[in-house]
Amino acid sequence: MKKALIPLLVMPFILPLSSCGDHGSFRYNYFIEGEFIAVNQKDENDTMHLTVKEITVDEYKKANKANVVFDICLKKVFAISLYHTKVNSEVKNYVTMTNIVGKVGHSDYEYEDDSGNRILPNLKTNEDYAFDKEKISVYSIYNWKSDEYYATFYCEPKESDKA
Repeated sequence: MKKALIPLLVMPFILPLSSCGDHGSFRYNYFIEGEFIAVNQKDENDTMHLTVKEITVDEYKKANKANVVFDICLKKVFAISLYHTKVNSEVKNYVTMTNIVGKVGHSDYEYEDDSGNRILPNLKTNEDYAFDKEKISVYSIYNWKSDEYYATFYCEPKESDKA
């Protein structure tokens, strides 16, 4: 009888070690301000432009859920401007993102709007996260419904990051 109870007593301690969750392997990704440019990987003649700017809560509310996001990790709000241009054209095709909602993806936060536009901030809070020292991936953006675009935006690392 006692031997039958041992697995029942041990299981509550082992299960949390093998399950998903926030116990060291989970990395929080977050938004940063800036202007970023990337080539649309679905159409190499298309350039994507992304601007992310921190805003006040009042500005967030006034935007009526259009092109604004609440960063789950930082607990801050940001305005997002995304547009793309064709090579040799100055026409800006803006992407309007409405009702952007954050959720936990596989191991990171991801944000999606009503039209299938997804934003994946790539910067992590863990200092040991591996990245290319020549450029740092800061955002991946794509639309999974229309499959119109996919872009990964990079920035140059600070001098202290290159060492």
